Amino acid sequence: ELVKKSFSKSKIKDGDKVRIRYKLNPFDKGYYPNWTDSVYTVKDVLSRHKRPLVKISDESGRKIENRFYPEEVQKIKGDV
Repeated sequence: ELVKKSFSKSKIKDGDKVRIRYKLNPFDKGYYPNWTDSVYTVKDVLSRHKRPLVKISDESGRKIENRFYPEEVQKIKGDV
């Protein structure tokens, strides 16, 4: 019998400022940063999937084509 896995609601909401996680390879050095320096704005949180997805746009308002899982973005507070 399959067990249904429930996912918690995302803590990220529309309008939040976030950073994106870098795609690091297994043998990359540990002193490389884990998160980008660029700040993005959350445009939409798609919660109709099993796991919520986040759509973002850059500082100039252009939408980023990729969608991200909540663990791939980091919510930031205030202006950076």
